[in-house]
Amino acid sequence: MHLFKTSGKTYGSVVENQKHAFSGKPKNLFPGDIILVSKNKKDLAQGEKQISYLMKFKEIRPASDQEIEKLWPGNAGRWKYIIDCEETKSILSPFDLEEVIGTDARMYKSTMTFIKVEKDDENKILKHIGLL
Repeated sequence: MHLFKTSGKTYGSVVENQKHAFSGKPKNLFPGDIILVSKNKKDLAQGEKQISYLMKFKEIRPASDQEIEKLWPGNAGRWKYIIDCEETKSILSPFDLEEVIGTDARMYKSTMTFIKVEKDDENKILKHIGLL
């Protein structure tokens, strides 16, 4: 399981198109890995939770400026890689990491773009979303 953070500006396109873009290449991703799509806290509406969707990783590939501009206007040249995902699902019980993981969620606060979720935390999240 991996956590991908996104801004409020790009969030809708990430979910709708099942794609995320990064300037650095995420490592240790394998087809079928669960991706939690996390909206940046500063972009949340009143009462909105950070994590409302999950996806499954499909592949990573070089990004073209044309595709970036089509998906996220005004960002051509900013990102070098596109992560293609599939099987996007809305989470029935959206959540903030602190609610499910507790104080250990601090380690994910400094994440700028992506991070692999620790196994113990993954189990707590899977249980919360009904996949364990």
